[in-house]
Amino acid sequence: MTQIELQECACTICGEIVSLRRETGAQGTSVALDGRPAGPVADLVQRCPFCGYCAPGLGGVRGLGHEPLSAFVHGPIYQGQLHNAHLSQEANTNLCWALLCRHARQYEEAGRAALRAAWLSDDDGREEAAQWCRERALDMFLQAPSTLELQMLQVDLLRRSGRFEGARTHCQKLLKSKLNPGQTRVLKQQLELIARGDSGGGLPGPGPRKRL
Repeated sequence: MTQIELQECACTICGEIVSLRRETGAQGTSVALDGRPAGPVADLVQRCPFCGYCAPGLGGVRGLGHEPLSAFVHGPIYQGQLHNAHLSQEANTNLCWALLCRHARQYEEAGRAALRAAWLSDDDGREEAAQWCRERALDMFLQAPSTLELQMLQVDLLRRSGRFEGARTHCQKLLKSKLNPGQTRVLKQQLELIARGDSGGGLPGPGPRKRL
């Protein structure tokens, strides 16, 4: 069962003491082809209400010193994302973290943050925003060190973006790899969805988030 905890910490950028809301407990197994866990999306990334810094636990970014990190946070790219009116605050929070990870060349973490922003946009019924977030996630994953998990995510993101031919080619290539039964099953399901021209989630989602 998921529980809510409050924890105080100092923001890395401005030094203000912030009360963070943390969700603890298992979220359950994945119910979607892109690895989304069952239940609400956990608040993995927090936002400082004083300076707008977004990061897990409001800690630093590996590979970035305090001065370059602060300069980027206060710069136009970050600030533009922080205040993007086309996305929810929660989605922008994750996308700001994605920008910081990209700046530090941590592309896999950047992609996962963008993917969480897509899930949050799905929950809010913002289809165009979710699509835009998925495209950002795909861009980041393509720059990350290749793993089988990320390649399977790339198949799903290509399909969800309507890029069916690219998704089919990538999926067929992966099916020639050494896979476990679960991975084979997922990729075959992807091929079925691609053949139907289905850019949806593939499996039922968890429904709208409950706001506390």
